[in-house]
Amino acid sequence: MLNMCFRDWELTSGFSVHAVIRRHLPTRNWFAIFSILLCVMAPGGASADSMSENFSNLYQGISDFGEKIFPGRKTMITIGLGPKYSPDYLGSDDYDFEPDVAFFVKLKRFEASNSGLSFDFLKQKNIALGTLVKFTGGRKEKANEVLTGLGNINKSIHLGLYAQYVLKTYSFRLAMLKDLTSWNQGWHGFFRISNLIYNNGPWAVIGAFSATWGDDDYTSTWFGIDDEQSDNSGIPVYDVGSGIRDVSLELSSRYALGAHWSIDASIRYRRLLSGAADSPLVADFGSADQITVAIYGAYTF
Repeated sequence: MLNMCFRDWELTSGFSVHAVIRRHLPTRNWFAIFSILLCVMAPGGASADSMSENFSNLYQGISDFGEKIFPGRKTMITIGLGPKYSPDYLGSDDYDFEPDVAFFVKLKRFEASNSGLSFDFLKQKNIALGTLVKFTGGRKEKANEVLTGLGNINKSIHLGLYAQYVLKTYSFRLAMLKDLTSWNQGWHGFFRISNLIYNNGPWAVIGAFSATWGDDDYTSTWFGIDDEQSDNSGIPVYDVGSGIRDVSLELSSRYALGAHWSIDASIRYRRLLSGAADSPLVADFGSADQITVAIYGAYTF
């Protein structure tokens, strides 16, 4: 179904449309949400920032500080499409512009975006505990000639738990997830600190720091080279263990042009670390420094 929406588009950060909906949604809006969910889980392309990491992070920040950015509004749905500039694969030094389609939905304790679904089963004041389903876009060897012979990494679904604490203009989130669809992807987790740096009139600016950890299976899937892959690609065999995969800094902004239109933008710097940075895919053919830039035109209705 995704290919019917936009062929080989990554459900990533993009030109976005925001719709703040009321407590009781009309049937057509529920149908739209269901259709979007089918799109995000359907086959499609993949890149270094597949499944809307930039987009979902931007709106995760807006969700965390929603009462400050959108006073009196408890529910939100976001849909959109637009351009993004990012590496061909995680660790590549080749960059491309891509068109993307993305969405974000918040209904009381439930949230959904291109990167996954979450539900707060415990929420008291500033503390939330919940379950998280994360969609990973995989990697196609045709994305870059360096990947030729390594085979594709399939899309996958990860299930886990998260804890979140919000203190004034800061949000702290910790999550741990296990792959459900391709067991060689193993366990991974992330820690994220968001800060509402500025919120005045039409402007809202959010900064974030995050770190991602992966076990042996997870890091090997993305950065390891086994015997068969080495024979097919000519790249030396490389074993990678568990550890911190990367750390990143991100700055996102939203500027409201009026009651309906806004412009959203996001820039992220990511630094690959330890075994990921030492992989031949990164050290010999790519770069440990990764930058993603995206800008979105937005409409609220």
